Amino acid sequence: MKTKPVTLKSPLEKYEVTILESSADTRGAYSLLEVNLFAGGGNEMHYHTTFSEHFEVRSGVLSVQVGKKILQLQAGDCYTVTPHVHHRFFNEFEQSVIFRCTISPARDFEKVLRIGYGLANDGLINKKGMPKNFWHAVILFQLAESYLCGLPHGFQVRVFGALAKVARWLKADRALRKYYV
Repeated sequence: MKTKPVTLKSPLEKYEVTILESSADTRGAYSLLEVNLFAGGGNEMHYHTTFSEHFEVRSGVLSVQVGKKILQLQAGDCYTVTPHVHHRFFNEFEQSVIFRCTISPARDFEKVLRIGYGLANDGLINKKGMPKNFWHAVILFQLAESYLCGLPHGFQVRVFGALAKVARWLKADRALRKYYV
C-alpha cells in the first residue's frame, strides 16, 4: 500500500519538501521528493558516495552547480548528479522553483529530512541550518552520507564515524527518534 505524501516545512528553511514516494513504497530503491525552493534558497557544495540525485524541474529555474559549472535548468529539464560529484542546488531568482528529486537508492535520506525539519520546527537548528546540539549534528551528518568539499573523504568518514559512535554511546540519537519513528 502506497504511503500518503507528507510535506515537511520549516520556519528556517527556504524550501519545503513533499515525499511523494517513500523508500518504504519502493523497498529502498528510491525516494521521490517534490521540492518548492523559495527565492534565495539552496544548499552548500557537497557530495554523496552512495546515492544519485536526479533533478526534474516542473516550474521556474533551478540552478545546479556541478564542480565549477553552473547549469540553469528550466521546466522540463532534467539532470542527474552521480556519486562523488561535487554539487549544490539553489534558486537565484525571485520566483519559486518547483522540482522533483529522485534519490536512488533511498538509503536514510528521508530519515535525515524528517530529523532536520523536526529539529528546525522545535527551534533546535541555528541560522545556518545546523543542529545546535553538536552530537545531533554528528549523527545527522553521518546518516546523510553527505560530505564537505575540500576535506579529504577518508578523514571525514573516520572522524565523523568515530564521533557518531560516541554520540550513540551518549544516547544522543534517542532524542532524534521522535522525528522519524
